Amino acid sequence: IIMQKKYFKVSSGLLFLLCLFNFVPTVNAATAYSVGTLYGSGTNHAGDDFRTNVINASNEYAKISGMDSNRNTQPTYTFMKKTSVLGNSKVFFINGHANNHYITLGYTNTTEGRTGISVYNDGWTGNGYKTAGLNSRSMSGTTLITFVGCETAGYVGDTDNLTDKALSKGAKAVV
Repeated sequence: IIMQKKYFKVSSGLLFLLCLFNFVPTVNAATAYSVGTLYGSGTNHAGDDFRTNVINASNEYAKISGMDSNRNTQPTYTFMKKTSVLGNSKVFFINGHANNHYITLGYTNTTEGRTGISVYNDGWTGNGYKTAGLNSRSMSGTTLITFVGCETAGYVGDTDNLTDKALSKGAKAVV
């Protein structure tokens, strides 16, 4: 009988731990991404450098309790179109040359290195920049997206612009 009680105590303890790990939600840190570049040789705007702004934004987001802050100063098209980066990060900051339809980043003069974000679908290309498209994704996981570039909230001949598109796709706040 003593052996049965010991077995019961160990079994019930293991059962309790299993239940605890299965039913207690895992807390994940919110993620922030800051993206910009030094425009490389052969790209439009070669030599223009937005890296300081990216570093400063990333450092400020890192001060927020529970925020995992990341930065990328050599972004590729593959990186930009990842849903975990654009659409599911709580905060997204991008600094580059822009108009109302797209914002560009060009760290190298290659298809992969000339990238950005557009109001269109993934893979849309403008002036040699292959973009991650806001139209291709839900932005409902994003609390704040900041477009630092000319005319990103402007209207040039129509009603599509980066800020309106991000809001219509579910972002909570857009600057």
